Amino acid sequence: MLIKKLCYGISAVAMLMANRSVMSIHLPDELRYNETTWLVTHNATSFGTNLWDIKDMLDRLIDPVYFIPIYGQIELGKRLTRMLEQVTRFNLSADQHHSLEQQYANGIHVFKIPIHTYGDTTPMIMHTQSYNERDILLRWIERNVTGKTLPFRKILEDKATFILQRVDRTRIPLYHFLTQVVQLLERDPQAIITLFSDVHIAPEAQINFIRAFYDSGAYNYLHIQNENEPWPLLGTLRKTNKRLITFFDEKFSEELLIKFPWAQGLHGTNRFIAANHWTFETIEKLINDSGSTGHIGVNREMALYLMYHFVTPPIASNIPGISGSASIARIVNSHPMLKMTINKFQEKNGKIPNFVVVDFYDENYPDLRNIVDQINFTSFNNTKHSS
Repeated sequence: MLIKKLCYGISAVAMLMANRSVMSIHLPDELRYNETTWLVTHNATSFGTNLWDIKDMLDRLIDPVYFIPIYGQIELGKRLTRMLEQVTRFNLSADQHHSLEQQYANGIHVFKIPIHTYGDTTPMIMHTQSYNERDILLRWIERNVTGKTLPFRKILEDKATFILQRVDRTRIPLYHFLTQVVQLLERDPQAIITLFSDVHIAPEAQINFIRAFYDSGAYNYLHIQNENEPWPLLGTLRKTNKRLITFFDEKFSEELLIKFPWAQGLHGTNRFIAANHWTFETIEKLINDSGSTGHIGVNREMALYLMYHFVTPPIASNIPGISGSASIARIVNSHPMLKMTINKFQEKNGKIPNFVVVDFYDENYPDLRNIVDQINFTSFNNTKHSS
């Protein structure tokens, strides 16, 4: 074991000196799950690298002629087009440009995914199309086109929903996503993958949510964490082949948990995760408030600490944003900025975050990678000296 640790340490130091990623080799068996820090991609659901020209598509969807019979003024169509140009400054698709496989190859092993129901029963990975975001787009139209509540609101509601359905190209069934996760686990027997999700599903869709894990085979890999036991060593997760850890904002019915005992591995986020607030409208707010965490269901020794580290700029004053900004991600993903927020997080909570959630991880990725690598190497070095 000592030789194994020594070899890992030498490799880690060599990779750090060469500015290469320690995450490209798997973290050692001797670290416990809660002794590690992982980089997390936010909304990692863009299954394609060639994003279409959103503005051009929206220009076709919102043809000014469509509004002339309703409002009798072509100026409305022009103003709406200008509004869309402003909206498309932000990425209305997912906050990543890389596929799941590409992200994994780059050393990303933790994914935060948004899950909604489609047609009220089918759990889907999708970033937009919620009623919240439709209303945000609707308020933008009202504010920037006329400055007052528009007539024919139902028509505009349908149009806003239509826009969001077409703009969001990340919509795939949860089952298909989990199938890809299983393929990664099968191809790499050392892989340990973690999933986070804010879940927005109808109660009647819970059974389909669980079936997605069953039908994809993902349930075979689920680790079930007992609140009264320490987190396992990474080596234990590998030996038992329970290499998929999940946290969801969803409380499943007792009836389903009895029928599917393995669903105990679909952990409730609030049971184990201490997280800061997920949305910061400016870089200044990110810096000032990045350390505050909310209530959790276990003691702090058992807790896993998650730090959201991205900015969601407002679309306009008093109208919150609906997605991140790659140009801002380039700034906040820099070494000085991330180092500052991690230090603030540690000062506030007495612990370095186990998970650092970012938008557009490919923006300043070497800086993100090096900080996480340094944290993990320090943790590994501490375990080496204590054994």
